[in-house]
Amino acid sequence: MASPMQIIITGGGTGGHLFPALAIGDEIMERHPNAKVYYVGSTFGIEKDVLPVKNVAHSLLPIRGLQRSLNFSAMGKNLLLPGRLLSSISKVKSLLNEINPNLVIGTGGYASALPLREGIRRGIPTLIQEQNSYPGVTTRWFAEKANRVCIAFEEAQSFIKKKCVLAGNPVRKEINMGDRLQGLSQYGFNDKKNTLFLFGMPGGWEWVLIILLVLVFFGAKKIPELARGLGRGIREFKDATREIKKDIDKAGEIEEEPK
Repeated sequence: MASPMQIIITGGGTGGHLFPALAIGDEIMERHPNAKVYYVGSTFGIEKDVLPVKNVAHSLLPIRGLQRSLNFSAMGKNLLLPGRLLSSISKVKSLLNEINPNLVIGTGGYASALPLREGIRRGIPTLIQEQNSYPGVTTRWFAEKANRVCIAFEEAQSFIKKKCVLAGNPVRKEINMGDRLQGLSQYGFNDKKNTLFLFGMPGGWEWVLIILLVLVFFGAKKIPELARGLGRGIREFKDATREIKKDIDKAGEIEEEPK
């Protein structure tokens, strides 16, 4: 009997890198129930909280990205980077020796760079899944040497010399299992009104406000229920939305569209 496939899926830091990794792992397990999937992330990323709850085999590397802010806190963290890098390299080598994977899949983020690098160095088949139209640093570093690169947007190909596979973004099956009415009720939304859900903005809250202001000026009175998935709470976002709309209404800058 052939031994089961051993697959390492590495990525994280943010949900944008982690959840595609989990979606890929779920699909692999559905198609190949005997496969062994092992996740690798960072002790500083969202995966440190998510992977234990998901009850999946995983390891967390003591690595974090380079801090670009010009303050003492950022400089202190960057001074620790060489030691963390050496520790993470050692841990990745030990992990690959132990698992002896048939495939290494990287979904981006600083946590995926070292496993991809080590997999390529050892001649292990490697695959990169890029979620964005402009590829991240890890993808740009390793795309040329990876065996396969899958992209979600055609625009990403212009930044990658290697011919890519346009595959879209992997989506977790549980997303399609939600109950709309239950969700509206849970957050106190009116099921008779439209709801716009803004999420996944790496630039943060400021960009959501800009988008929100544009929507308000161009007819968002039709969409009074606004929510965001940026970790600051749906309630906070709804309150901010109401205040912005009140201010603009008072200034007389929004007129009802003719019915």
